[in-house]
Amino acid sequence: MFYSACDMKENSVSQISLSALRRFTLLLFFASVLQVCSGRPSYEPKPLPKYESFESYFQAKIAESKAKNHRPGNEERYISFGKRTPIAFLYIHGFGASRAEGEAVMEILAKKFKANTYLLRLPGHGTNKEDQAAQSFSDYLDASREALEMMQSQGDRVILFGSSMGGLLCTWLAAEYPNQVSGIVLANPFYAPVDSSLNILNYPGGLTFIHLLKGRVRSTTKQNDPNVLPERNDYWYPEQYFSALVGVNDLKNYAAIPTVYQKVNVPTLLLYYYKNEKEQDPTASVPAMLNAYSQFAETKTNPKSRKVAIENGRHVLMSKYIITDKALIEKETSTWLTEVSKSK
Repeated sequence: MFYSACDMKENSVSQISLSALRRFTLLLFFASVLQVCSGRPSYEPKPLPKYESFESYFQAKIAESKAKNHRPGNEERYISFGKRTPIAFLYIHGFGASRAEGEAVMEILAKKFKANTYLLRLPGHGTNKEDQAAQSFSDYLDASREALEMMQSQGDRVILFGSSMGGLLCTWLAAEYPNQVSGIVLANPFYAPVDSSLNILNYPGGLTFIHLLKGRVRSTTKQNDPNVLPERNDYWYPEQYFSALVGVNDLKNYAAIPTVYQKVNVPTLLLYYYKNEKEQDPTASVPAMLNAYSQFAETKTNPKSRKVAIENGRHVLMSKYIITDKALIEKETSTWLTEVSKSK
């Protein structure tokens, strides 16, 4: 059988149309299946383990990290200036990161204020992507609660520092445990994503849809960015399972809500990357940060609270592996800490 050029062209168009029709039908199918999940995720706090001292807690965490074959320099860290200092710092890193996300700045602040400082390793982080994918938002909340409880013995006052998802965790801790928190420093806190496609996880079958479109693993490496040093990938996961995003999305749905924001009464320092409409945090929504900040203490902002735009920034503000305006960050944070530490 012979085909004319016209026949072949029509056949090709027909095949393309059929392929497009199949994809369109698939999209319509998922659109009909996806219905918004109702309500806030349920969280049942686990009873906290009992430790004889902070040292026994810290050693237990180090042993756990070793058992999971942590990546070098990704385990938790404690900077000590005595049994109990007037002020103590707890740092909580972001999703897929490690203590290196804020360690450079925390070292300087700890030394300047002679503050006992603990850099937490969140569950599933600093180990491998399989471990990360196994964690739920409840695991992040439980680990953060536990660290805050243990830090009560290390300082007369405890200041929380959080980057990205860690900032959201700090916000929740300040709202739920105000008697244990004397202030919070939020570095580009993750209250909402810039990329709204993450919201597909709010629908039944959303993760399956992502797997169909993009596979099961996503790359998070930063290439060809002169502001990101190559060593960065030693402290962030270069790859993550898409399923791991369920945990951070559930945390967002649980904690990034007005009823949480309105209970934050402690002094707050919000550091956010914003220069102009084009140059701002590409990961965490700046409008969401400012909206949350405006709701703290039911709009009656603590007089010691501050918000500072960092024009020379990135989503990660406080890591030595990401070039940002560290001098401004350290200056603003030191000034704020001095004011907060003098208050009663």
